[in-house]
Amino acid sequence: GAFASIAYDSSKQMDVFKLIAGLLHLGNVCFTGDESADVDPKTTGALTKAAELLGMPKIKDCLVCRTLTTRGETTHVSRKPEEATRARDALTKAVYAKLFEYIVSTINTSIKGDATDDGKFIGLLDVYGFESFQVNTYEQLCINFANEKLQATFNQHVFAAEQELYASEGISWKSVAWPDNSACISLITQKERGVPPGLLHLLDEVGRLPKMADADYCARIHDAHAGHPCFPRPPPREVKTTFVVRHYAGDVTYAVVGFLDKNNDTVSKDLRELCSSSTVALLALIFAQDDEVSELSSAPKESSLREGSTGTPRVSSMGTPRASAMGTPRASTMGGATPRMSVAAASKGSKVYSSVGLKFHRQMNAMVGELNSTRCNFIRCIKPNYQMEPGVFDVHYTVTQLRHTGMLQCCDMLKHGYPTRIAYTEVRTRYDPILPTDITRMRLRERDFAAAILYAFEVPRDLYQLGDSRLFFCAGGVASLDEIRTCDMSVHGPRLVRRVRRWAVLRRYKRALSWSCMGNALLWLLRRVRAQAAWCFAYSVLRIYARGLRHVYRRAVSGGRAVVIQAAWRAHGPRKAFRSQAKAMFDARIAAKQAELEREAATSAQAIVRGMMKRRNYKAIVSAEAEAKLQKTKATVLQALFRGAQGRKERTRRLEQLLFELTPNAEVIQKWWRVVRGEKVLRKLRSVVDRYSEGHHALIRELSAMRAFYKELRDKAEAAGGGGGAPSPLSRGRKNSTGMKRFEMWISLKVGFPPETPGVIPAFAGQVVFSARSATLRKAGAYFSAFFCDPANVDKKDADGHYPVHRSWKHFEAILDYVRDGSCSLPTAYVPKTYDNRPPSTEEAELLEFVREAHFYGVEPLVDMVMPKLLKIKYGENGVLLQLLREKGLL
Repeated sequence: GAFASIAYDSSKQMDVFKLIAGLLHLGNVCFTGDESADVDPKTTGALTKAAELLGMPKIKDCLVCRTLTTRGETTHVSRKPEEATRARDALTKAVYAKLFEYIVSTINTSIKGDATDDGKFIGLLDVYGFESFQVNTYEQLCINFANEKLQATFNQHVFAAEQELYASEGISWKSVAWPDNSACISLITQKERGVPPGLLHLLDEVGRLPKMADADYCARIHDAHAGHPCFPRPPPREVKTTFVVRHYAGDVTYAVVGFLDKNNDTVSKDLRELCSSSTVALLALIFAQDDEVSELSSAPKESSLREGSTGTPRVSSMGTPRASAMGTPRASTMGGATPRMSVAAASKGSKVYSSVGLKFHRQMNAMVGELNSTRCNFIRCIKPNYQMEPGVFDVHYTVTQLRHTGMLQCCDMLKHGYPTRIAYTEVRTRYDPILPTDITRMRLRERDFAAAILYAFEVPRDLYQLGDSRLFFCAGGVASLDEIRTCDMSVHGPRLVRRVRRWAVLRRYKRALSWSCMGNALLWLLRRVRAQAAWCFAYSVLRIYARGLRHVYRRAVSGGRAVVIQAAWRAHGPRKAFRSQAKAMFDARIAAKQAELEREAATSAQAIVRGMMKRRNYKAIVSAEAEAKLQKTKATVLQALFRGAQGRKERTRRLEQLLFELTPNAEVIQKWWRVVRGEKVLRKLRSVVDRYSEGHHALIRELSAMRAFYKELRDKAEAAGGGGGAPSPLSRGRKNSTGMKRFEMWISLKVGFPPETPGVIPAFAGQVVFSARSATLRKAGAYFSAFFCDPANVDKKDADGHYPVHRSWKHFEAILDYVRDGSCSLPTAYVPKTYDNRPPSTEEAELLEFVREAHFYGVEPLVDMVMPKLLKIKYGENGVLLQLLREKGLL
């Protein structure tokens, strides 16, 4: 089999199979007990079989007990059932990881053979892709982190490298913005001073602490990364058990259950010694190699630096880390679902915490570094539908994948960029032999030669740009350069020579003009510098004169200082008297204001007391009058109640008498009510019939108008074909004289209404771009024939280079398929799905809308094909009506 193809020894093959079978049996072992773990009697047979296949007779003791060595004394401590279960899982994972590494190393050694390691290789890296399930755990976080790193590598190689090339070549182009996922990568792996550590580093910190649970890790990451743009907060009910990461492909919710156990990759000393002492030679060999690597890794750092060891495995482009000089097997970093982690071996006699996330991060960095040192080519795989069903193509699901992976930005870059590059030496080698000798004798430089040839053949300037070392063409622009090879030089040669010479003259003129402008600019700068120097000199002279005048001024004013002092002393007495008088006036004014305020306060207090006494007297008078009025009205109320009781008795008696007299007329009332209800039902039936008849007549008039329209077109075409008549709309503008503008072979149509247009179904709002051959559309219906046969419509493009069609794009794709292939799939009834903003519709309504769209574009065969089906669905059970429609020519 596969092992035999690489010349693998049969005895070692059997050891591999025994180890795998032993791990499967070991996974069936369960433990019981409260404080001291013991093997469940039901799984004793599985443990015995596992010990036999793995060559570990003491496996039970190592699982249910652990060894502690303190001060030279060894103590055996019993494990709890959950601790024994974790020890079983750690042993299984360690053995399987080591076995996987050994097999990969053996395969790589066999494939390499006698080839020398010169650093050249061709690698293939296959990635499973982004994962988002109903429940996402630690494995999905590692897989999605790997996809984030590779997406960043894709952006670097495709977008950043392209922009660097254009910048180095001096090419002007439209910059393309691509989605940057560096924030998500830093959220997962960042570890810098002053910022919270990433998710993987926080997981390592929590795992090193004793008695920590998954909920503690969840609380820590929510506290550390609250408010991060790539770390939205989950619903309040799930905040203690889940967290959300905003990846480049969407938000993913991760459940923290099992994160600490899955991240812990530490194997105790007892289990390592148990594997090293196995009677299976292969298992003992691979763990003995692991112990040697651990001893070397614990050596002093100076020796490792002298030997040039970095401690990071080198990863090839296909994701398989290369073996080190010692031949130590390495694990593949990119497999089917998740990169394989190797088991860290701690130094002997000590238990060091080892995590899967830290190793995964290091290996991903090594692999990305290897990818960045190579020339990468990318192949994007797109799923046509989410259900993985054959023959089903989901447009929205596919477009979402293209948008998330950056493919739309790639297409935009190809559209506005220059994907075709030709070196100048290749241009001269290819076209120099076929050009006239007058051009070759001009001895132009390679860059000037390419520019002159393109100018001579009148290649549009927007199709190419001249770089420093190569010629850049837009998509499809290099075809204009290939026309030179098929050109008849005997006819066009003199004209090419004239244009090349004209280009040379224009080039010399432009250079002279630029040199003149440059000289004028330099002269202006020289004059400006000289003027500034003159102003500086004048300013220095003025400063000298100013210093002299300041000295003269000081000498002039120093003699009048005694006069100033005397004047100040004489003014001191009057100022003091004025201040005392002003103070006395101010105090008198304040005293007057205070006396006025006290007088007003006394008046207000007296008014309040007088008002309170008047109100108290008024309330007493009002209450006395109310009491007297209440005593007077009590008798009146009793009399009114008595009269009301007598009146109600009399009314009851009269009603009973009236009911006795009117009872014989009940049958007449019932008959009258039945007549009224019958007339109401008849009016409803008449309204329903009128509405149905109106809709029927409107539909027949609309379909008949379509038939009459196409019949009129055919009559005009026959009249034009007979001669003497005007040309039909289907053939008008079909001929195009030489020199007029022509449509491109492939054109793009932007169909739809703007998002803010009222009356449009939200599911079909916006505009969609379709591509087709202009010749095919020219032979289509009246709409496209009239548009694409008119040369005046060539330049009617929008800013993105599309021809706008202001019509809904709901059925345009099916109509375009019919125009191109002669067949298409007809629409059916639509039933809304979950979270769908499209209303339900019947098959009749969809076909009627489809016929109207086909008639708008003038596709008569498609209208003839769909119209009978529409009428049979609407009137399928009415044979008489179908016969009348057939007589009218609608069937």
